Amino acid sequence: EGPSWMKSFDCQGDEGSLLECSTDNVIPTTCGHQYDAGVICDDWMNYPVRLVNGTVSGEGRVEIQVLGQWGTVSQTYWDNADAKVVCNMLGYPDAFALSVPPGTFG
Repeated sequence: EGPSWMKSFDCQGDEGSLLECSTDNVIPTTCGHQYDAGVICDDWMNYPVRLVNGTVSGEGRVEIQVLGQWGTVSQTYWDNADAKVVCNMLGYPDAFALSVPPGTFG
């Protein structure tokens, strides 16, 4: 499942990338995967962020690619504004975005 790259996001919801949000360091964290952030939005495109383990297109565990390696994102302070940024990154700025409980998608 790879490392957990980031934690403690503080997005406003209009950022074009998670990297534009306030966050702790972009280094592997000590968070377990039961705390991985998840998102539901309309669809999926191939960007440096992806959704995995969902049951339908547009939902799943949030993964981000850093230095060529995919890893998860901790849900610490994760909310609907952060989910909205992921949907924006995936090319769906008008999508309904919902943050789901940690570990929902494995």
